[in-house]
Amino acid sequence: MSSQKYLLDSHIHLFRTEDLSNLAWMTPENPLNSQHSINEYLSTHVHNPTARKPLGFIFLETDRKTNVSSTTSPGWDGPLAEFAFVYNAGAGRDPAYKAVADKVLGIVPWGPVPGGSTAMYNYIRRLREIAGTERIDLLKGFRYLVQFCPRGVMLDDAFVDSLRWMGQQSYVFELTVDCRSVGLWQLEEAAEMVKKAHKDVPEEKKVRIIIDHLAKPDLRLAPKDIPTNQFFLEWKSHLLSIRNEKTYIKLSGCFSELPPEVLIQQAGQDREQYLLSIQEYVQPWIEAALEIFGAKLVLWGSDWPVCTINGGKERAWALWVEITERVFTSMKMSEDDMEDVWWRNSVKIYGVSQAEVKREVVSKI
Repeated sequence: MSSQKYLLDSHIHLFRTEDLSNLAWMTPENPLNSQHSINEYLSTHVHNPTARKPLGFIFLETDRKTNVSSTTSPGWDGPLAEFAFVYNAGAGRDPAYKAVADKVLGIVPWGPVPGGSTAMYNYIRRLREIAGTERIDLLKGFRYLVQFCPRGVMLDDAFVDSLRWMGQQSYVFELTVDCRSVGLWQLEEAAEMVKKAHKDVPEEKKVRIIIDHLAKPDLRLAPKDIPTNQFFLEWKSHLLSIRNEKTYIKLSGCFSELPPEVLIQQAGQDREQYLLSIQEYVQPWIEAALEIFGAKLVLWGSDWPVCTINGGKERAWALWVEITERVFTSMKMSEDDMEDVWWRNSVKIYGVSQAEVKREVVSKI
């Protein structure tokens, strides 16, 4: 039996040079203001190999300029163009990415979630026109960045209607809230949203919700203060409220939330001290997420290229793999639990077919 270990990166973003002006958050001084496409992503693995072999990735929308209420051009043009770019790459239609098409294991595009199920239905019709097929196997779900929304948006009837529609269609919803910058109220409201979306819905039709980036907690807290910190305790309490068998959480997005100096190896600091200092900042949050959700409901993702903002352009991806391995080892996780988090859960939750997973790991799913 092969001793090779694997990972499936459940959270990356991609954009080409020609896409930069269509990103809602892009500015000339932004450190990500250059091409970050599939080849750039894969080159980080070549230059910084890890003990785990990447099986591929799930692409998540990259916050293009858009208009929720519009159903025709130009309101949805940005997200539709983004979907076309990644779908054509994954389907082997784009000559520039034909050799690496098998690395695209799933796509989670933007969706007009606040517009309700009618808007979602109209939107997926546009996606089908791009794909040229009724069934889009690479389409795994939708994301709408509620971290930028005022109170009440997640609880609006139309928003909940969209979530119920996703459940009926077997799509996931990627939930991105920002507890540190916006407030813990977002996670509290999200827990109410889940209850509304699942109320009186048959178990098999309940929408699966994936909480991105550990709900963006306050990773700036000094490690010694975390266990008794009020924010940490409330964050855990809200996670307990939202947790159910249809709700998952993703170990991703940590590097961009850490104090930048933590990711810079200081003069006189050997590598073990450097790695341990990063580990101490993130381990309490990862431990809590695993304790609350259990290994079957936790996914691993890199959040590339956002992880490179503080973590170094070339080394950030491999560094996050290494830090995660250290945390899991420190927690004395079983091999089965680690494999679940690293890749098996993503295969199951996103519905990645066995044909899309390397032949040697199919028997382990």
